[in-house]
Amino acid sequence: MKRALKKLARQVLSESVRNKIWALKPKTFKISTLVLEDIKPIVDLVSVPNNYIFREVTWDDKDELKFFFNHKGITAFDRKVPKRLNSKKCKGFAFFDSRTGEIVYNTWIVLDYKEYLKDYNLKPD
Repeated sequence: MKRALKKLARQVLSESVRNKIWALKPKTFKISTLVLEDIKPIVDLVSVPNNYIFREVTWDDKDELKFFFNHKGITAFDRKVPKRLNSKKCKGFAFFDSRTGEIVYNTWIVLDYKEYLKDYNLKPD
């Protein structure tokens, strides 16, 4: 139901009006983090189906990234991807469907996490 309302709003309201309306709702984020202090080899790896390819994302994958981030909000791609792809402190990886070329899963490895906490309005200091 919520998605249907958002989809309808995208078709009826202009982007500036939608941004003003959606800015009224507080934003909450779920952040899953993993900090490795003692790096040990992973023994039990889950196998990936043959139709998926895992590789680093680059600017050559811009169209696929835009399509993938489209469902996360109208400004999600612009807020996250350029900053991360242009940074030497962040690497992006994705699983691509080899049949369609679409990204089915995306993740980022951040080497300096404090810089990226600002994306979630968190101040570590």
